[in-house]
Amino acid sequence: MQLVFDDGCSVSGCPGGRFESVNRMRVTYLGGKGSVLGESPLWDNARGCLSWIDIERRLLHRHDLSMGRNRAQAMPGRLGFVAMHESCQLVLGIERELVLFDPVAGRGINLAEVDKEGIRINDGACDHAGRLWFGTMDDKVAAPSGALYRLGPSGPEAAIIDVIASNGPAFSTDRRWLFHCDTLGRRILRYPLRPAGSLGPGSVFRMFTAQDGLPDGMACDADGGLWVGLWGADVSCGWIKTAQSRRAWRFLLPRLPPVPLAGPILIFCS
Repeated sequence: MQLVFDDGCSVSGCPGGRFESVNRMRVTYLGGKGSVLGESPLWDNARGCLSWIDIERRLLHRHDLSMGRNRAQAMPGRLGFVAMHESCQLVLGIERELVLFDPVAGRGINLAEVDKEGIRINDGACDHAGRLWFGTMDDKVAAPSGALYRLGPSGPEAAIIDVIASNGPAFSTDRRWLFHCDTLGRRILRYPLRPAGSLGPGSVFRMFTAQDGLPDGMACDADGGLWVGLWGADVSCGWIKTAQSRRAWRFLLPRLPPVPLAGPILIFCS
């Protein structure tokens, strides 16, 4: 199910980071009913379209907001993410490959491949300079064989290694920080993002307990806030500004990795 939240909801913040209830909200269903594992919502502002994926059913969903029309396209493998390309085509992570996909023609070409067995691409996003970052995870969700990669001129370059499941990344609006989810480690790490695209030494931004759930998808909003979906706890929570000054919000809804869009609208997949 695909859900959209607007600023019709009233929330109460908590400086200590404890979860508080949403008093009221308006929910709009967009499509994707029957999804097994919906993730990676992506807004195409030029076309007024929303894309997202169903990993296990190997489907790319596209929803035209102006027409109210949905389209699902079958892919040859499990998808990990969808991102925009400068050509207005889409970049898809499919199994271990990066694919440039034309959703109109329904055709794709291989861009690159992660040369490592026993993993699959899991999540990804472009930073403010247009560089593509994407993560991988161990197929059996057991070994620390996952990593976060940056796509360079010669192919994928590992930037963060030795994680079981990489999620995110997200990029601060001031372009100074990259946030990365070590999902099975139950933590979000923050790295200085240098202008040339390399990372400085990382530090722990936030740890989570078993009661909190597993940190999954992330995005930064226009106010400098970091949003993260907590899988397995049926919540989504938001932090404002820094790890020391934050508010946590609880949404009693199915497992939701969120992505804030421009303005006060949030889009969720489940």
